Amino acid sequence: MTSTIEGIHWDLPDEVSETLQKKLAKLEKWDQALQSINVKVIKDSNEYVLEGIVTFSWGSNAIVKNSHHYIKESIDAFVDSLSNKIRKEIDKSHNK
Repeated sequence: MTSTIEGIHWDLPDEVSETLQKKLAKLEKWDQALQSINVKVIKDSNEYVLEGIVTFSWGSNAIVKNSHHYIKESIDAFVDSLSNKIRKEIDKSHNK
């Protein structure tokens, strides 16, 4: 699985990038099902928006988007949503 993290409308601080990388590393338990995860960290005027596109090994994609006023909370909520979405997609693929 490959992952990319990109800051939009701001230079992503190393601390934020490293925190997000550590959180995404927890998703490696599904490494066989994941081809890539691309994350955009967007800084709007009063909130942080994290948007991720997950590409699965069987070719389908899933999009997860989360926002919060604080970056740490936004990262936590995003990774939780991402984990839930991945789990649901894997379950769907096994039930076909």
